[in-house]
Amino acid sequence: MQPLNYNHTTRDYYNYTDLNRMDDWTKAIHTKLLDLGYNAPISTRAVWKYGDYPTVGELARIRNNINSLRNHFFSPPEWRELKAVYREDGRETITAEQVNAQEWDLQMIDNAIESMLASYPYAGEWNAGEA
Repeated sequence: MQPLNYNHTTRDYYNYTDLNRMDDWTKAIHTKLLDLGYNAPISTRAVWKYGDYPTVGELARIRNNINSLRNHFFSPPEWRELKAVYREDGRETITAEQVNAQEWDLQMIDNAIESMLASYPYAGEWNAGEA
């Protein structure tokens, strides 16, 4: 899986590879949370292809997925607010700041899960007197 990138600039383009990375990480974190007993409802897209453009509904879905993971697990102190951003003509858009916040928040949730798992003590294997 591609590493998360929370260093986008205003000169970067948000394309299908970025959208696939976001959905892949969302699914991976969702699976980790399910394995730990946390059921955060999400909705992901199967695959983004060259030329696909994120509609207003898709932008909201991505934000809602990340917020759902946080709401059903943990809100890290470093959490960045995810919000809709509008152009001067009133239409929703996406900015580098919000893309960075989305990928940062996924990284913070994943870090929290990994820290939690690392804190679990290992008790060794059970044994019933076998040699």
